[in-house]
Amino acid sequence: MTIAGPYGDYNKAIKTVKIQNGVTSIGDYAFDNCTSLTSIEIPSGVTSIGDGAFAYCTSLTSIEIPSGVTSIRDHAFDNCTSLTSIEIPSGVTSIGNSAFKNCTSLASIEIPSSVTSIGNEAFAYCTNLTSIEIPSGVTSIENYAFSNCTSLNSINVDKDNQSYSSEDGILFDKEKKKLITYPAGKKEKEYNIPSSVTSIGAGTFYGCRSLTRIEIPSSVTSIECLAFYGCTSLTSIEIPSSVTRIAAQVFYGCTSLTSIEIPSSVTSIGMWAFYNCTSLTSIEIPSSVASIGIYAFSRCVSLNSINVDKSNQEYSSEDGILFDKDKKELIRYPTGKKEKEYNIPSSVTSIGDYAFDNCTSLTRIEIPSSVTSIGREAFEKCERLTSIEIPSSVTSIGWNAFAYCTSLTDIEIQSIGAFKYNYVFYGAKLTMEVATGSKNVQEIELPDIIKRTMNEGDILYTSSDFELTNCSLTEDKTKLEVASKETVRLKVKEGALSGISVVVKVVSLKKYEVTEENGEVYIEDINPGTKIQEFIDNIETNGTMKFCKGNSEITDVNSKVQTGMIMKITLGEQETSCKLVVKGDLNGDGEMGDIDLLKLVRYQAGLDTSLNGAYLKAADVYKDGTYADNKDLLKMARVLAGLDSL
Repeated sequence: MTIAGPYGDYNKAIKTVKIQNGVTSIGDYAFDNCTSLTSIEIPSGVTSIGDGAFAYCTSLTSIEIPSGVTSIRDHAFDNCTSLTSIEIPSGVTSIGNSAFKNCTSLASIEIPSSVTSIGNEAFAYCTNLTSIEIPSGVTSIENYAFSNCTSLNSINVDKDNQSYSSEDGILFDKEKKKLITYPAGKKEKEYNIPSSVTSIGAGTFYGCRSLTRIEIPSSVTSIECLAFYGCTSLTSIEIPSSVTRIAAQVFYGCTSLTSIEIPSSVTSIGMWAFYNCTSLTSIEIPSSVASIGIYAFSRCVSLNSINVDKSNQEYSSEDGILFDKDKKELIRYPTGKKEKEYNIPSSVTSIGDYAFDNCTSLTRIEIPSSVTSIGREAFEKCERLTSIEIPSSVTSIGWNAFAYCTSLTDIEIQSIGAFKYNYVFYGAKLTMEVATGSKNVQEIELPDIIKRTMNEGDILYTSSDFELTNCSLTEDKTKLEVASKETVRLKVKEGALSGISVVVKVVSLKKYEVTEENGEVYIEDINPGTKIQEFIDNIETNGTMKFCKGNSEITDVNSKVQTGMIMKITLGEQETSCKLVVKGDLNGDGEMGDIDLLKLVRYQAGLDTSLNGAYLKAADVYKDGTYADNKDLLKMARVLAGLDSL
């Protein structure tokens, strides 16, 4: 009989389980995600535990596996993060893929001599595991079996094992021709790979955060994928001329790697090969390279040049930017270049996938009329890009091409049909800065690109295609009706512009909180002693600002910002007023002192009724949304005594 276990929401409610005699098998994922399960009794008659049977049982601390079980199946105890000990019966012959992956509390485990195979990622991310003993009978250890075990300092193989060996706690094949796993918990800063090694396996140095230097001998001809993944302290490494291929993700996340020389023997660079190498400043591509995978140099935020040897037959570079040989395809604009503007050369007909992704310095890019296609995610997360003009020559725009470009103020596209169903602007923001201070209903003209998508073809029809916040769409679908001072948002749900948001705001604040209460707008979190000029420097607006206290305008920018002061922003014919709140400034002098403390005491005793509006908000120094209570009193007293800070 097989037990299938609970399903759905019941999983999380189960705390203890006792399986009755007669059950011989626990089915696949029987107790998967039973996050409250702390103990389980399994009868001796059980001979089979299915895939993922106890996966994500995050409260399970121990379990006794019956002696009749011969296999620990795939994902059997995956993510049992509280499991501290487990005994594998002597009859078990195989430990499956991800069987104990992410068992972060498992400090030790004994692999019985009966085991012949250990699966892919079997013990990966077991961050508390310090050592592993491999018995003589093991004939197969799959990739990443012990990857990212950050406390693991030794893997020791029985000398009688015919397939594997170890040296100084490092795992090799029997003849030491392949280096399989360097334990991530070893504290040595340097390592010289033995000259017998010809191959560095997949994920060999995965997560080895202590190593700063690794010497690769000339005997090595192969470096497999993820070999140095996440070696965050690695500052330099020399690839020998015997290597012909840099595989996928080999140096992914090597954030301290400042330089690397690619030898002229290399013919291909795999996808994600140098992804997120945040300290890498330049790359030289030799003439031999015929293939460069996607994302190879993405998220290298310090990379300012990719230079290609002039003899290369497949690639070229100009001003440190990577192109194909004829400069018809722009392949990669280095993420770390600091220029704010870039004009794409007129020879370019195609902007490649991910070409400018995460280039956060660029505010403007000029696309020439020669361009006919823009690849997927080509400009994704260009967070400072303010305007886009796409010429009529473009007939194809890839998926998420301008996704998460959150600073756009203008979009001009000649051919809407080029990207009808590709979520080109998903997560992007088109910001309009306007004043909405009037209490009367106002109409704000929609950006032209939004109006066009509603009136060309069958892309958008009605207001049901939008998610509207603090506004409504006019009958002719060209304007937004706004009856609130709050930020107005229009999010497109369907069609060519699906995922884009149009945001209408008065002012962008860098460090202050804006709230609205009873029709009044307040700017809070202003530190005592802040001068008006400092305050202005932390505000972004196209409008003009002036400051008033009572009926008097304050023109001295070296004056202190005071609670109760009013900032007026004028944009065109519209004006918005915001009341300023200085933390702890209850008497309106711009500082927090003993007078303010006394005022708070008197208010709590019912002797002062003048605290209201901005002054009452200023009393919330504890920042819990409850004004002028005992927490605020204690906080203010401690700050004034030098025992705490705002």
